[in-house]
Amino acid sequence: MAILAGVLGVTFLGLVSSDTLCPDHRAWVQGLAGGAFLAICAAFVGLLRGWAGGPLLTLLASGAGVAIGFIDAVHSPTRGQLVALGFAVATVLAAGMTWRAHRLGRWDATAAAASTAGDEPPAAAVAPAERATEEASNRT
Repeated sequence: MAILAGVLGVTFLGLVSSDTLCPDHRAWVQGLAGGAFLAICAAFVGLLRGWAGGPLLTLLASGAGVAIGFIDAVHSPTRGQLVALGFAVATVLAAGMTWRAHRLGRWDATAAAASTAGDEPPAAAVAPAERATEEASNRT
């Protein structure tokens, strides 16, 4: 997951250093890419440390990349569409990471609530890997 953040960071650095746009659009692209690069740096650290905000920051930065592609499409339609398509793929991957992190957060909250109450956690709160292990051991 941190690889996605790293690839986005390198791509944003390349977008900031390009000089193919008019001054107005270049300012927009540099502003978006600069903000997205900062978000990617924070997301990279967050993904390595397991922070909940890491996938969300990656999602926001890749969305900024799609906007940059649309701005670039004004001057070079093919290149802009390819940039937007590439970042759209990254956005879908980041959305999947964000959804997974949200789902794990909900599971953690359910398990924590069950353990505070002193009850056994409900079947839905048992981690999928634990459930598969239990089912396999019950079969043998």
